[in-house]
Amino acid sequence: MKPIKTVAAGLLLAFGFFCLIMAVSGLVETDPKQQAEGKDLAIPGFGIGIPAIGVGGWLAWGLYREGKNKKLALDKEESDRLQGIFFQMIRERNGQITALHFAMETQLSAHQAKQYLEEQAKEFNADFEVSDRGDVVYRFKV
Repeated sequence: MKPIKTVAAGLLLAFGFFCLIMAVSGLVETDPKQQAEGKDLAIPGFGIGIPAIGVGGWLAWGLYREGKNKKLALDKEESDRLQGIFFQMIRERNGQITALHFAMETQLSAHQAKQYLEEQAKEFNADFEVSDRGDVVYRFKV
């Protein structure tokens, strides 16, 4: 259904702009012989062009909002998934977690895992320390 809406929106917008261009060009005609014909084309051009642009714009706006809502839903789903894994790991590891372990569990990149843990550490006032191997261990109070 989305490809049909996309094509319909594009065609309506293109057709509407074409009608408006024809209507305006008819109004600005300088040749006195063709001015009457140009004015006769202006009213139907505006009458067809404006609604076509309106409907095409409405369809395009709906597609934009639909895509944005879908992205928000996916972001919320991913956030919920990460939070669930985070809380489970905190429970299982007595509040201690490293970016490597979190990245392995969540399939995030090392940078993303570290960034997520730093945000959670700020939110929950966690402490961190550097282990003997150089890993940063986040300590959350459970």
